[in-house]
Amino acid sequence: MPGRLLIAEDSRTQREVLRTNLQEAGYEVLASADGEEALEQLSHGGIDMLISDVVMPGMDGYELCRLAKAHDRRLPVILLTSMTDPLDVVHGLQAGADNFLRKPYEFSHLRSRIEMMLHNKHLRDAGQTQMGLELFFLNRRFMITAERQQILDLLVSTFEDLVSSNQQLRQQEADLAAARDQLDHQLREAQSQRDRLETVLSAVPQLMVVLDEDGIVTAASDALARFLGVSADELVGRTSADIAKVRLHDGQELRPEHRAGPRAMATGQPVDVGHAFDIVAERADGRFVPVLIQAAPVNDRDGRTTGAVVLAHELEALSLYDPLTRLPGHTTFAQRVDAAVESLDDGQQVGVLVLVIDRGTELTDSLGKDGMDRLIASLADRLREALSLPELTAHAAALSPGYLGNGEFALLLPGLSDETNGVLLADTVRRHLSGRHSITDIDLPVTLSCGFTASGDARTAAEHLVPAAAAAAHAGTRRGGDRVESSSPDAAAGAAERLRREAELRRGIEQGELRVHYQPIMSLDDGVVGAEALVRWEHPELGFQSPADFLPLAEESGLVVPLGWEVLRQSCQQLAGWRKELPDASDLRVSVNLSPRQLMQDDMVMRVEAALDDSGLDPTALSLEITEVGMVMDTETAATQLRRLREMGVGVSIDDFGTGYSSLLQLRKLPVDTLKVDRQFVDGLLTDPDDAVIVSASISLAIALRLKVVAEGVETAEQAEELRRLGCDLGQGFLWSRPLAAEDFGRWWADRQEA
Repeated sequence: MPGRLLIAEDSRTQREVLRTNLQEAGYEVLASADGEEALEQLSHGGIDMLISDVVMPGMDGYELCRLAKAHDRRLPVILLTSMTDPLDVVHGLQAGADNFLRKPYEFSHLRSRIEMMLHNKHLRDAGQTQMGLELFFLNRRFMITAERQQILDLLVSTFEDLVSSNQQLRQQEADLAAARDQLDHQLREAQSQRDRLETVLSAVPQLMVVLDEDGIVTAASDALARFLGVSADELVGRTSADIAKVRLHDGQELRPEHRAGPRAMATGQPVDVGHAFDIVAERADGRFVPVLIQAAPVNDRDGRTTGAVVLAHELEALSLYDPLTRLPGHTTFAQRVDAAVESLDDGQQVGVLVLVIDRGTELTDSLGKDGMDRLIASLADRLREALSLPELTAHAAALSPGYLGNGEFALLLPGLSDETNGVLLADTVRRHLSGRHSITDIDLPVTLSCGFTASGDARTAAEHLVPAAAAAAHAGTRRGGDRVESSSPDAAAGAAERLRREAELRRGIEQGELRVHYQPIMSLDDGVVGAEALVRWEHPELGFQSPADFLPLAEESGLVVPLGWEVLRQSCQQLAGWRKELPDASDLRVSVNLSPRQLMQDDMVMRVEAALDDSGLDPTALSLEITEVGMVMDTETAATQLRRLREMGVGVSIDDFGTGYSSLLQLRKLPVDTLKVDRQFVDGLLTDPDDAVIVSASISLAIALRLKVVAEGVETAEQAEELRRLGCDLGQGFLWSRPLAAEDFGRWWADRQEA
């Protein structure tokens, strides 16, 4: 039975969520931020029920309940409380409360209580009498003035809470039992792993040894024992320095503290020794061979280093493999493709897929070489895992992975029945490699694009198949990434087209073909406050090109850096002109996008200062916009760079807020003054509840952090009004203007001044 409800809740977010849910349930809802405002609304009458938080600044929920009951004895009141103390119930009864609901609660429970109490209110209004009750509780006397039905209502709701608490306790008991079972399982698994380790060490071809924290050998592979000419049992209990002589090329023995195992345990990080082909190990036959020795620390569950695993590779054999990924290199992979093509059976095809990391250049700039190496190694591990996926083992035999270099992974799929099946397998591999990778203390989301090509023609060798698959993969990442592209061998010609397009863009930047358009940024209360600079490319043959046509290429090729500085230069010059020429434009500001690669440049601040000095602008006239993705890769470096800008007086905005991966903790670390809510959420503000919640939460977060908010993509007056109601400061979108060429912006400004 719908009614008119009044909410008293000092938390704006909880108040708005509660209001929205109740309105969707069919109730008419009024809301107040404190007890005084609630009493004012009650004085006007027409309220069927009061729902109040207990803990509020000033007047708490108990006092509000008491005064509300003095005003209208029959008004039902629900108090929202943690109910950690039984006296909370008694104090509520003293104040006249009809019902309690413990936080946190399910909305369905609150709705059930409301329906029950409104129904009982109607029963009481039909003639039930009021009665009093003297209560002694915890050696204290309380006088409860309540009707029988109110007390019954409270008893029912209290019983419901007790049932809920009992269910939670049962769930906790079940969780503890499950934890015990899990621990038993882990103990059994640990024993099983020890057994498997012994089996693995007897079978692996690598020269492998396991050390404890004192550097004593606890296990060794049979291959290492054969290399040294002893049994594996003879190696256990000795130090690594005792069992193998490792020397520099000048004959000096490598000191123990410089060996890979001790260094890995001392630093807590993986260690490689011998990358420069500068160490040799003595074989059982007395011959010294060049080796690469790798070691990784072994940590317990508390993160304490308890030992190390050491691998030694003879470099004669290792030359066929990539040392970072431990996968076959380009030459070896190509040889395997050729062999697969030559041994084709009738009706079968050889498939080749190449995977490239989306935003690879941006990731390299953000993570640095060490971080990128870790990402590539992590992807190599997942590629090896993919070989055991049921989809692959059921549809293709003799799978062979490879690493081609420059962030390109490859997989050979011999024995394919048709190309369509190969594309499906390629997508399976792509999805398995994509996802989150733990890199440099960041849980990094990574996507890949996959290029696929196949041939049933023995004349089509690796020199055609591999480049064709690689060209398709790069085409996929240029088209937005996270996709599979199928290609014929002729697709390699697409790579030449990309190089031509890149050369055209470079020429366009150098010859001044970039044009900056400006979209007004509006105060939702006071009019124009500035404009965002948006680049266009005036191609001499194709005409104006939108950012979607060339910015992905610019980002992938690195041309986004000179392009970005040119846009900044033009924008500062243009704003300086407007401030002098346009009426009442002395406070006009301009916002310019700063790419992640620009942000990470050592001379970034110097370049911004130069653009301001050349134009004569005060730094406060400029705001730089950085996307969330641009900052999350290296938050500390980003924060340092942005802090230097803020010290100059330059504004800093987070663009497309809500579409990236920044956390509240990261946001608090960054010296920003503005959040820009992405247009995809603003578009659904009035039609999609999820988008509405995101926009409201983003604005509330900005207000809490004392930041300004700009809503992008505002197209209707209704959207603008709702944004204003939510507390948004600024907006931009087609409601006011499309992006305009500089001269058109000047005319637009003049027309608004005359209107």
